[in-house]
Formats: sequence, C-alpha cells, structure tokens
Amino acid sequence: MAILLRNTRTGFFYVGYNRWRVYPEEAFDFQTLERASRWIDSIHLSEVEIVHVPRATEPHEENGNSRKLS
Repeated sequence: MAILLRNTRTGFFYVGYNRWRVYPEEAFDFQTLERASRWIDSIHLSEVEIVHVPRATEPHEENGNSRKLS
C-alpha cells in the first residue's frame, strides 16, 4: 500500500513542494502514517486526508482506508 495525501476539496494528490496532481501514481508515497502525519504538521497543511492506495502490483481493495484531517 502507498500512503498518500489527498486534498479533500480538490481530490488532487500531493506530489511535493506545494504541487498537486490528479493521478495517485504521480503522488509522493510517505510509506507510513507517521511520516505523513508529521509532514502535515510540519508544513501546516489543511483540508487533506491520508489515504492508503494499492500499488499497481497489489490487488485492488473495494473499501480504501483514509484518515481525514481538517
């Protein structure tokens, strides 16, 4: 699973340095929830959620997990 940040308003995924993209495969993979949470806190992001997205080589899950932060 990839650990990504998604903007809850636009649906775009965080690529890095205030850049966002539509496609999750272009997003930065934080690899752990802790790293993603620390990054959100360190740069004061709002309106984002942490999402678990299957990598291309993993089977697709019907119900993805996410943690919404406002």
